[in-house]
Order: sequence, then structure tokens, then C-alpha cells
Amino acid sequence: MKRCLFAGGRLGGRYPKEIKARLRGHQIELLENTYQRILTEEDLLSLLNECDAVISGSEPYTKRVIDSAV
Repeated sequence: MKRCLFAGGRLGGRYPKEIKARLRGHQIELLENTYQRILTEEDLLSLLNECDAVISGSEPYTKRVIDSAV
């Protein structure tokens, strides 16, 4: 199963509930932002290792973050 991080820090880690069900229907597990804040560069470096995709917001997608996800 693929994994997708919902970063959504400005939403306090909350997302519309239908997103989880819709992704599940496509065999994608939704990982939630349990920090309930905008993720830092260090958070992203740690979390993106487990993910195939991200639904992003205002997080710092720096060169270091992008390079680590490749």
C-alpha cells in the first residue's frame, strides 16, 4: 500500500474526512500530521522517508528536503 502524508499544519493536522476514505479506495494510506502545527524541515526529513506522496501546505520544502525524498 502506498503512503501519503497530509502535512496541513495551518489546519492543525485536520483534513476533510472524505479524503481518508477516498485515498483508502485507491490503496493509499493517509499519514496525519500529529504535531498539529506547520512541520519543520527536520520533521519533513523524518516523515517523508515513510511516504510516497505528500499533500502539502506551508511547510519548508527546501532543497535538502526535496533531495532527501528522491
